[in-house]
Amino acid sequence: MNKRLKIGIVALAVVVFLVVGSYIGGLLNPDNSGGLGLPSSKYGSFAVEGDVAEAVVERGSILPPEPGYGTIPTSGPILDRKIIRDAYLGIKVDDFKASFQKVINVAEDVGGFVTSSSSNIDDRDIERGDIQIRIPGDKFTETLNLLENVGEVRSRNIIGNDITEEYLDLESQLSNLKKEEKRLLEILEKAETVEDILNVERELSRVRTQIDYNTGRLNFLNDRTEFATININLFEEQLIEEGGLLDTIKDSLNLFVRSIKNLLLFVGAVLPYAVIIFFVWVAVKLARKIRKKTKKN
Repeated sequence: MNKRLKIGIVALAVVVFLVVGSYIGGLLNPDNSGGLGLPSSKYGSFAVEGDVAEAVVERGSILPPEPGYGTIPTSGPILDRKIIRDAYLGIKVDDFKASFQKVINVAEDVGGFVTSSSSNIDDRDIERGDIQIRIPGDKFTETLNLLENVGEVRSRNIIGNDITEEYLDLESQLSNLKKEEKRLLEILEKAETVEDILNVERELSRVRTQIDYNTGRLNFLNDRTEFATININLFEEQLIEEGGLLDTIKDSLNLFVRSIKNLLLFVGAVLPYAVIIFFVWVAVKLARKIRKKTKKN
């Protein structure tokens, strides 16, 4: 009897152990349809029916972000720094046109190009202008050295902006957004109700808008880092010769001619009013004479 009791107790203990183990396993693995945990939906671990709209409202996103979303990786191979390089030069030249062409030649020789240019001549016949060139980033220092041969550098301002952190952050975001887009497309294929489809499409539109923005921003940063920008101001200086009699006479004649022109302009502007005043004065004189004659008669 004692032997049978012992066997029964052992059997009961084994059954209790299996039931408890099955229950704990179900809690630890809720996705297992055979467990005793939360039931899995027909779309995997994501419950669509009745939960899509709630997920959008509560979290602002149907799918949770990937681990490390929006963060910069701290391990792995060292990447090249992303630097935006800009320079501003003021160069005095003797021959503006020849120097202008030299700048264009320098840009083309290093594999760059001209993005904009302008020039003007003042009333002293002194020509000056601005030219902007884009050159490969690795030719930045070499190009600055070549431009020093164009003329006398009077001013120089060099700016370097390190955008490596922003660039890596955008790349990380873009990678996670593309993964999220892929999972949303998978959910969209399995959605059955109109409400589920609209909610998923709304979230998909938001994700794709962000993908387009990040892609455009990365393309812009790539262009700004691959090509540096140099702005050059070219100007001529007028040489003043002391004691130049001919120059003094020339300036005096020019001033006299300008004075005559201004006088003629003034006379031309005043003359019509003077003629009107003259006729009014004559009319008044005639009227007085007529009155006097009438009184005498």
